[in-house]
Amino acid sequence: RCLCFGFVCMGNAGSQGVDGSVESVLVDGPLTAGAVEGTSTSGAPVVQSLLSEALSCWDGGKFDECVNLLQAAADQDDYRAQAFLGTLYLSGVGVERDVSKATELFEAVAETDVGAGETQLGLMYLKGRGVVKDMVKARDYFEKAIVKGDKNAACHAAYLDILENTDESLRAEKIDVLRSHGKVSAEAMYYMGHLHAFGSYGVEREYTKAITYFKTAIASGHLDSHVGLAHMHLNGWGVTKGLWEPAKLCRRAAERGHPVAQFYIGIMYRDGKGLARNPTEAKRWLQMAANHGNTLALYALGKFVLDEEPETDWLSALDLFKQAALQGNRDELPELFYVDGMARALKGF
Repeated sequence: RCLCFGFVCMGNAGSQGVDGSVESVLVDGPLTAGAVEGTSTSGAPVVQSLLSEALSCWDGGKFDECVNLLQAAADQDDYRAQAFLGTLYLSGVGVERDVSKATELFEAVAETDVGAGETQLGLMYLKGRGVVKDMVKARDYFEKAIVKGDKNAACHAAYLDILENTDESLRAEKIDVLRSHGKVSAEAMYYMGHLHAFGSYGVEREYTKAITYFKTAIASGHLDSHVGLAHMHLNGWGVTKGLWEPAKLCRRAAERGHPVAQFYIGIMYRDGKGLARNPTEAKRWLQMAANHGNTLALYALGKFVLDEEPETDWLSALDLFKQAALQGNRDELPELFYVDGMARALKGF
């Protein structure tokens, strides 16, 4: 079994991962993923046991225990534990968010012969997680990971090529790259699900295929795909339209540090749609998403302060609006489609 943790997919020791490799770690994330293949720096049975226990704790929502187990394995220079632990520091799950610590751990993995460290660093720049978005730097890291054989880095690079090129033949070639990885990479599944859901870039709009891609990736724990499928349910695209399923999907992803999912849980609590209205919980989840630099979360939190806390200093709301305005976004990135589209869909309930 393989689990993708917002940013990390990790195969149980001795099991087949999504990418078909033994002892694989797919570094995703909440936000998407790069595969770590090869032999662990430390193959000792005790490390395998620590990783297995960490997976169980993660799946059961025991995040503090998960962090302790991963730290014990990381202290023995296990790259899988280092990659996973880095994503938790980046997301602030089970530990206080620490971008510098996350970067340090990813850079340690990058010193090995696997590409997960470079993939994670590339994702930070692709999504603006703790750094200013920079597509050039993102691509540079992905290319370094590709040299090391990282399948998911190849998927990210292919999607960037799809976004940045107008040549239809080149786009078709890159879509074929994603399609070819669609049975082995959770990240490829997510991108193909997104393309089929919206009928983007020459890919036919087919809800059945989109749902299949999302569900298959979700079975590996891929958090972005939780949000993608939630979007399908909110709009009634190939599935029954409703709020219960999106709330359940977003809740699981939000608890594991996915900023977009955190934003939607906050909105649901704020508006009483899908979840009972709870201003305290709404602010808590919006604040978590805003801490990741999520543009609409910053805006929604500022508006929340004005609407729900009239005694609050207006300067604090203004500061949130300014932070939102300073965020550099790529409207074509899948999660931004969902942020905008799901917000509109929620208004219809």
